[in-house]
Amino acid sequence: EEEEAEEEEEEEAEEGVIDLEPAAVAPTPTRGEQPWGRWENGERCASVSLYLDDAVKGRDVCCEVVEGWLLIRIDESREVLYEDGVWGGEEVIDAGDGGPPLLFGRLAQPVVAGDLEWVIEEEREGEEEGGGGAVRRVLTVEMPKAAASGAASADCIFDETLVVGGVPCLAPGLSQGVLTVQLPRPC
Repeated sequence: EEEEAEEEEEEEAEEGVIDLEPAAVAPTPTRGEQPWGRWENGERCASVSLYLDDAVKGRDVCCEVVEGWLLIRIDESREVLYEDGVWGGEEVIDAGDGGPPLLFGRLAQPVVAGDLEWVIEEEREGEEEGGGGAVRRVLTVEMPKAAASGAASADCIFDETLVVGGVPCLAPGLSQGVLTVQLPRPC
């Protein structure tokens, strides 16, 4: 009877109590390679590198962070300008097919939007492994991280809304991770 009473007390004590100890899980990756490019999530900066078609011109690349969303797209509307950079207004040229952006997703970590930097470079395919394949163009976007503000933090760059080239992209460390929430201490 004493054992039953102790078990009942333990059950009552456990009711309403949430175990906040993290489960033993593998650490979230901080870098990775995808068919469309690669990414890295450092302590101070997150970066995404996208493989570009040869036809993409640097002047047509548009990278921006708006209200916590990263948008990378090709804006060919500048093709309506004459060679001297001035539009005469006489005609309208179709600015493209309106296809999906190269990348679009909500950032899971705060970044300094005004310090966003991007560059297009050429590299040999397989260069990371010492290969000497064909030359390809790579757009790399670097996003300096802002100081975390609030009680929640994530260990991935984006949340599950990430879409690359019109295709949803879920990858551990990139768009899947662990959300840590600091709960207020009870009084």
